[in-house]
Amino acid sequence: MSIRDPGRPVGVTARGTIHGMIKTLIILILAVALTAGAFLSRPSPSDFKPFIKQKLEQQSGGFFEKTLADVRADSFVKSCTIKDRYLWVTVERDGKPIYTGAFSHWWGGDDTRPK
Repeated sequence: MSIRDPGRPVGVTARGTIHGMIKTLIILILAVALTAGAFLSRPSPSDFKPFIKQKLEQQSGGFFEKTLADVRADSFVKSCTIKDRYLWVTVERDGKPIYTGAFSHWWGGDDTRPK
């Protein structure tokens, strides 16, 4: 027969409280690690032009179009607004976000083709 602590509610043990605290601490550590990873690996605004140039070269068919990819990419980047957030980068054109960069990767732009 065990003696129950009168100040503790029924069903709550000291061991359960410690496990709950450790679980919360692990979740907090993982959240901080995820946030630090997002901050350290976000693409820089200067990474956007090579990304667009590569995309234009893949979409172009001929040698002449591939040669002009750098000029087209430069004019496209100049027409965009790049907003560097703390955890990601947003590229806007005409006030609408068209690309988002996070974790060293760019997403979006499937429906918007650089002209």
